[in-house]
Amino acid sequence: MSRMLLPRMILLPLCSFGYHKPLLNPGSAQGAFFLTGLKNRRNRIWLETMPEPVIWIMTDAAALNQAKELRDRLGQKANSLILAPQGVAGADLNLGPAPDLLLALTGCPLELRPRACALMAQKPPKGLDCLPCPVLGNNESAFLEGGLPPDPGQAALLLLELSHQVFTPPWLEKVQVNLPLTYLLNGYGELVKNYPLNLEIGIDAGALDGLGRAELDLAKELLAGRKLTAHLPFKDLVPASNDPLISRAARERLAKAMDWAYELGAFQMVMHLGYDWRIHRDLDEFADNFRDNLGPLADKALDRGLSLALENTFEPGPQVLEAVLERLGKGPGLGFCLDVGHAMSFGRASLAEWWQGLKGHLLEMHLHDNLGDDDRHLPPGWGKADWPGLRSRLDAQEKLPVLTLEPHQEPYLWASLRGLLKLWGDPFGSD
Repeated sequence: MSRMLLPRMILLPLCSFGYHKPLLNPGSAQGAFFLTGLKNRRNRIWLETMPEPVIWIMTDAAALNQAKELRDRLGQKANSLILAPQGVAGADLNLGPAPDLLLALTGCPLELRPRACALMAQKPPKGLDCLPCPVLGNNESAFLEGGLPPDPGQAALLLLELSHQVFTPPWLEKVQVNLPLTYLLNGYGELVKNYPLNLEIGIDAGALDGLGRAELDLAKELLAGRKLTAHLPFKDLVPASNDPLISRAARERLAKAMDWAYELGAFQMVMHLGYDWRIHRDLDEFADNFRDNLGPLADKALDRGLSLALENTFEPGPQVLEAVLERLGKGPGLGFCLDVGHAMSFGRASLAEWWQGLKGHLLEMHLHDNLGDDDRHLPPGWGKADWPGLRSRLDAQEKLPVLTLEPHQEPYLWASLRGLLKLWGDPFGSD
């Protein structure tokens, strides 16, 4: 088997659209905690050499001896690191009384990011599904990639084999993943090179004003051969404004972004309406203004073969999007993007009502979760969204929409992929 090294990535937020917590780095308090928690001198040497893949072994007091035996079997073929809760003597890293592997991952040095993980603890720690690698466990859970062989020699061989492969969860190639264009060129290029990611490229004001021809050509090279969609800019843009200066600024921004989306090779674009129920009290006026300002851009996109999906954001219900689409025309290539998280956190209508209004022209869905109080962009299953209900509704669709993940930090990508597998089973169209 040929060896393919996995990328060592800086943990940046994948999506710039909406709220996300500041992320940790090796210089942070969590990063310092991770470094000072290493008890074994040989582990510190890894930071300078790192010739072999890193394998995390998560254990507890009861399984500590088995964890040490597994580490011995891995020997010099891997840099194995034993992680355990507070009070487990002999572990390489003490994760405290309530272990959270999301914090461990975001706080660890890049050189110690795992390429495989063995779960030997009886109780799975929080954040296990956020790891960017296969997780094998003694007590197999729904999101784990499989069981760990009881024989330590066989377990070591399997972990080593997996550590030299690119981690590709079943849903990875079936969904789009939102990634701002500026992030693609500043931190995530290696991730894109090494994983079969289909991207929804976010083209915002920072990209439009800060990037030039050289950067755009590099992006085209990185994105070549991928299934690509684009998210158009939206912050502070009100295409249907009664103020001609405001509406013109929105049109110019969106026109340039659409040109870039076309040049990059996108087949579909997503855009917000810029609607605010506190200001836009006259729905007919809003829809008419939107058509008058952006109708020509929509026609140009369709002529180029690009579809255009109108995404729900602050609209109370589907009626606003329906009115705008009615003005633009209901032909092929024009439709809706149902953002599940936005419907829950910003909308007043139920998710079932949103579906009923948008299902007839549904081109795309943004899949993320929340608790109904804020647009948190959590992985599916971490909030209150009715994922089984959405799956059954999708099963009834004659044509499936594009499915897009919008994680706001890299660990949420892996948790989202595992979440879909747990909630929805195998991807649509799988044998």
